Amino acid sequence: MEEFVDSVLSIKWWITALIGALVLDILKDFIKQKISKYYKHAYTSYAKSVEIRKNKDNELIALLKNDYQKFVVYTLKTIYHYVTLFFFLNFCILMSILYITSFNADLEGLNLMKSNYKILSLDETTIKFIAYFAIVILLFFGMILMSFIIKDNKRKIIYIVAIHYLKKG
Repeated sequence: MEEFVDSVLSIKWWITALIGALVLDILKDFIKQKISKYYKHAYTSYAKSVEIRKNKDNELIALLKNDYQKFVVYTLKTIYHYVTLFFFLNFCILMSILYITSFNADLEGLNLMKSNYKILSLDETTIKFIAYFAIVILLFFGMILMSFIIKDNKRKIIYIVAIHYLKKG
């Protein structure tokens, strides 16, 4: 603790702090301009993509409202898409659970993990690292799939067109 107090009380420390503060003050405006320019560009490109997506959705809704067969095919493809994502997400979760529960698998005195080490000729820490890495990858893909399901607006389009056909009779 005395070394810290001695270094703070020294002139060298104060000069270094002053120079650091001056450098940060000079760089502050430059960095602020770059960050604000980046955010402005990101926001405008996002707003453009949202507008393009809305226009495409409106065109698709108009197309599906005019042709009932295309609406049915679109609905079936969307259902197939969601079912596939759901089953793959469940696969990712179940494989993660399988990896977690297989670490300490000991059936009738036969230690499965040690017998696997001999086959792979890897040590225990490497095997555990590979297994944990596989869990992380599977859960990562599961989160990506969930983001597709949550972000997707196909359900909204189907609801709009289905209400149109229900009103139409």
